[in-house]
Amino acid sequence: MYTLSMKKAISIQYIIMLLAISVSHIVAYGSSEEVLALLNWKVSLQHENNNSVLASWTSGFPNKETHSYNKTMSTISPCNWYGVSCNSDGSINRLNLSSSSLTGTLNSFSFSSFPNLTHFEISINNFYGIVPPAIGNLSKLVYLDFINNHFSSIIPPQIELLENLEVLHFSINQLTGSIPHGLCHLKFLYDLDLKHNFLFGGVPFCLGNLTNLGLLQLGPNELGGAIPYELGNLSKLNVLYMPSNNLHGPIPNTLGNLSNLTTLSLFNNNIHGLIPPELGCLSSLDILTLSNNQLTEIQKVLTSIIILAIKCLNANPEMRPTMYDVSQQISGICADCF
Repeated sequence: MYTLSMKKAISIQYIIMLLAISVSHIVAYGSSEEVLALLNWKVSLQHENNNSVLASWTSGFPNKETHSYNKTMSTISPCNWYGVSCNSDGSINRLNLSSSSLTGTLNSFSFSSFPNLTHFEISINNFYGIVPPAIGNLSKLVYLDFINNHFSSIIPPQIELLENLEVLHFSINQLTGSIPHGLCHLKFLYDLDLKHNFLFGGVPFCLGNLTNLGLLQLGPNELGGAIPYELGNLSKLNVLYMPSNNLHGPIPNTLGNLSNLTTLSLFNNNIHGLIPPELGCLSSLDILTLSNNQLTEIQKVLTSIIILAIKCLNANPEMRPTMYDVSQQISGICADCF
């Protein structure tokens, strides 16, 4: 005969079991939408050797007698699929298909089906077409890497909706249009790489508001106008790379405020005027390239001297040149004077 306490214990266990089943159904429903979205996208993709790396992306094993699948969407977990990672709830939070020899577009990618996606990486493939405006639905995205593909058209203005974004890589594509001012709303952005495209227009002055930026790479492109003096507000900046554009005007003296800058590359532009003496304060600078601009010969010589002086003052002793290196470089500088 069951005692009252035993009945209560059985009832509690039964309730716990029902809750566990309910929770598992909720998780399964969430992941089933993600599974269906990936399978639909897979249909539109091609692999260059017809031996798809996406073989693990399947809805189950076919039944030879009924020609149907033994699994249902609610029982499939994509967490072990190629390039897919999940959070503790079984929802996809990372998608990394970089260097997978894939060809296709994002037209059939259901962005709204991945509410927990934080990393989206498809670099070094053959993706083409537009970057769809629906990319703005990835509200939790932190890392976006589309480097080295064939994306064309503009950078969608909806990119400004990715408020948690820290890394944005669109380099080595065929993007055109101007740099969206909406990028200036991405206050957590650390790495902005737009080089090797066909972007035109000016460099948005509001990029100077992105005080977390450590890397800003905007060239080669077809950008014009002056270098915004507001870039001098980027106190955490390590790399400012804007070569091979149509930039003109002087180098802003505010760039001398960038105490953490290690690389400043502005070669192949139409920059003119004096080299700001404030650049001599950049004690962390290792690379300074200003060639092929509208600088005078004496300015080029002074530039070489400044570079040498900066190297000698480098905070890291291992980065300082030896006396022999200094003498050789001075000889080269003097030879350029005649």
